[in-house]
Amino acid sequence: MCIRDRAQGAEDFAPWFLAHSQQLGAVLGLQAGLSDARQFTTKSATGVLGRDDNGEDVVVVSSKNAVADDSDLGRALGMAASSGAASVALVSATLQQDQLKALAWLNGQTRSGVKWYGIEMSVVRIADSPAAMLFDLVAAPGQQEAVPDHQ
Repeated sequence: MCIRDRAQGAEDFAPWFLAHSQQLGAVLGLQAGLSDARQFTTKSATGVLGRDDNGEDVVVVSSKNAVADDSDLGRALGMAASSGAASVALVSATLQQDQLKALAWLNGQTRSGVKWYGIEMSVVRIADSPAAMLFDLVAAPGQQEAVPDHQ
């Protein structure tokens, strides 16, 4: 099932994405998931601001319903700067090589300790069951340049 089939626009997708913030937090290695999660929505993307296990560091997630492009990475950078984020996750149905290379570079260059993640998401449905969101971590701090299975 395509993510676009699940939500026709950013406003439709935002609440559903926010509802899965605990699952997303688990993918990031947060024992308690994202706490104090709240959403933001732009014309073409959604995101979630939350707190990590310590309740101190802000986690910023910038997502888009389609293939990520440079504007998504720019939006994540801007959100990180404005929120003072300790971790930033760029979430999209597909992350391109350029974004994966940029995330690996940011993890290698960031002296402030900010952690950058890349997560691909998909939606699955078996028969008449409710749709379920799946998250695949494709870039993380300490990884060499990640390459998703589909490339």
